[in-house]
Amino acid sequence: MLNEYTDTAMFEEGTRQVLQYYYTEEYYGLLDAFSGVIDARAAQILWDFATAKEERDKEGELGYAPGEVIVAYRENVMTAQAEAVVDELDGDVIEEIDTPAEGMVDLVEISPEQTVSRAIEEYEQDPRVEYAQPNFIYTVAEAAAAGLPGVQSTPNDPYINGAGGGTGQWNFDMLRMSGAWDIADGAGTGKVRVAVLDTGVAATHEDLGANLNRNLCVDATLPSLPRITTDGGNNGDGGSAEYHGTHVTGIIGATANNGIGVAGLAAGASNQAVEVMVVDVFKGESAYSSEISRGFNFALSNGAKVVNMSLGSAMAANDSLYGVDALLVNNISAAADRGTAVVLAAGNVSSSSRFGARAPFRNFPASEADCIAVISTDQSGGRSGGSDLTTGSNYYYRSASDAQAQNYVAAPGSAIVSTVPNAHGKYMYLNGTSMAAPAVASVIALMYYVNPNLSVRQIKTLLQQTSANAGAYQLQTGWGNVNGTAAVRAAVDAVLGKPVAAATQRDNISAAISWGSVPGAQYYDVYRSEAADGSYIRMERLYGTTSYVDLAVSLGRSYYYKVTAGASDSASASSDPTVVRMEMRAYPNTVEGFVQRMYELALSRYPDEGGRANWINHLKNGWLTGSEVVTGFFLSQEMQNKNLSNEEFIDLAYHAILNRNADAPGKANWLSYLNNGASRKFILQGFTQSIEFTNLCAMYGIIKGQYISDEPRDKNADVTAYVHRLYKLCLDREPDIEGINNWTNALLQHTVSGTQIAESFFLGPEFTGKRVSNSVYVDKLYRVMMNREGEAAGKQNWNFALSQGMSRRAIFLGFAGSPEFGQLCASYGIDRGVVPAY
Repeated sequence: MLNEYTDTAMFEEGTRQVLQYYYTEEYYGLLDAFSGVIDARAAQILWDFATAKEERDKEGELGYAPGEVIVAYRENVMTAQAEAVVDELDGDVIEEIDTPAEGMVDLVEISPEQTVSRAIEEYEQDPRVEYAQPNFIYTVAEAAAAGLPGVQSTPNDPYINGAGGGTGQWNFDMLRMSGAWDIADGAGTGKVRVAVLDTGVAATHEDLGANLNRNLCVDATLPSLPRITTDGGNNGDGGSAEYHGTHVTGIIGATANNGIGVAGLAAGASNQAVEVMVVDVFKGESAYSSEISRGFNFALSNGAKVVNMSLGSAMAANDSLYGVDALLVNNISAAADRGTAVVLAAGNVSSSSRFGARAPFRNFPASEADCIAVISTDQSGGRSGGSDLTTGSNYYYRSASDAQAQNYVAAPGSAIVSTVPNAHGKYMYLNGTSMAAPAVASVIALMYYVNPNLSVRQIKTLLQQTSANAGAYQLQTGWGNVNGTAAVRAAVDAVLGKPVAAATQRDNISAAISWGSVPGAQYYDVYRSEAADGSYIRMERLYGTTSYVDLAVSLGRSYYYKVTAGASDSASASSDPTVVRMEMRAYPNTVEGFVQRMYELALSRYPDEGGRANWINHLKNGWLTGSEVVTGFFLSQEMQNKNLSNEEFIDLAYHAILNRNADAPGKANWLSYLNNGASRKFILQGFTQSIEFTNLCAMYGIIKGQYISDEPRDKNADVTAYVHRLYKLCLDREPDIEGINNWTNALLQHTVSGTQIAESFFLGPEFTGKRVSNSVYVDKLYRVMMNREGEAAGKQNWNFALSQGMSRRAIFLGFAGSPEFGQLCASYGIDRGVVPAY
């Protein structure tokens, strides 16, 4: 039948629907038969589906998840717009990804016709998309067993004393933690929260009671973030995934001075310094970008000052075929801007073989400059693996002059003893940068404990200045082994005075923040939030000034600001928050004021003098009307790029066109038009035709003019609302502009009836392609055709008829012929039309 189609578009769409059905249902015999009879016009489509299927069959071998991509949208893109992006490429949103760094980010199931690379290319062609990327897969930083015995506990943290065999906690001495504890004793301001993004934790372990916050130990592989009590979460499948997270947690926060097992490096002598939260981001031994991002967001939302991730991927590095994992890079940068240090394992050479990398390889995300990467060392102080570059710790393979080399330090990672679940012997020796990273995270936690105002940049600088290779970066060990005593002492000494800041509204598009000079400060960081106790984002780092102008503000919102002073090795406490409420300030009722507010409010910028003078001159000479100026600004690409919500657009119309705030009834009325399918041109038409705007133009001495929307959907609001509800209730999406205009125009021209257009929706390819169940089909008919939920008896009757072989078209016609549908059509001012017999 398809071969008989002469219309190419119909032929290709039909072919795709058949192939999608066969591949989804795995009807490969039917697929082979279909491929053998379909004509040559389908060759490219057949090849595309087969190539995509081949990629999906390689799951677990690729370094990323086949069949899905991560899509990040541009700022101010709304949910309906994002859904339209995905729908236009035949994708499905799996979930919205929680992230501290982006606007809206979705994990998307791509069309079965697309490979991941093709999907990325096609999504990134859409102007609403910021970027698209694979859902990369990460693995633990190869925690190899050290071959030393596990030991049953004896009093006084026996591993600190080397009791019971093995090397004990030699890392405690190598890192000079005893001196760090002495400095921290009595000097802190409250426990520092450290988030471990790993495989989970044995939350009831005998040695994790004092410093583990069990209420914040969750499984980020599930959107509901359920609490966890075991390592490996619900996904353990053997290997290090069943003990890795517990081992890392113990290195940081095992209970000290309890007479058993080990002492967490960050615990402090009286367990006063650290609180650990563990976020499981692994499914088995794999962690996906999307789930790491969810874990990251949870950690930052719950006050983590340090995030430890003993994981990595060679595939997701900058030189990857698919480019960098932008989602994770942006998360790390967002954490740094908020004053949260992210500590990463540098990776182990042996773990690179999965993706064909060779030593030394660029392990991601440790290679990103905003994090702190940790190389593993042995008891000699040298890189684990020594001169044999095919084993042991990875390191950064470029010179110290490379900016990304500056974040590499070292810490003990060979034969490290820590906690593991009881089933694995309670305590175990492991090797790897997975063990080195939490050692550095522990030192950083103590630095924050004695000075919570340090920036991440200052943390990195102090580590570099106090580590073993200070001033002499070495390729295989970076800045060298961290010195806990020296680093914590430097943090205590790094204190500047606290700035005093004040914020004021400068005009309708900017706020001004100023503060007093702080002696010794080299720069100031300005942070902003939209809630006094909310999350503050760094807006700017400023040198040589004590003021800042924020141009990224909107009328009707409150903004809270804090300022910190900083130097290369010191930081201040944040200023007390200062708030400014952006309220509409009326412009002069002159031609000049009219043009000024168009620039400032519609375009969110100050006018260039040439442009401003040109608009004013044209208005005063009658060469342009007031309506033409309004539409010139509001319909400009610069204005469209703001991606305002409907509510923001209405507020802007009141501010910029009428020079006042919106009144609540008027705003609600205009919003109802937009929310029922009218275009924004309809709003401009209404505002420029209003008596209020007419009076303003007369006051300015300019011609008002007239603007009429050219879109059919703006001709009759009731007819448009009827079409809009079909898209929303039947297809579960916002209408595309072409579609709603075409259908509305057809109704206005009486070329289709209310019944015919509803039938086109219910029996058209988009809805039938959803393959909804009979019960869902009946439910939708009630909502669309009768504007209500179905009564139990009626639904039962219709579903029974469908089960006995009655066609869906016949059921539709039954609803279309009902008195209720006739009344519904009449309420929208349209003709129901003739309903065929069924």
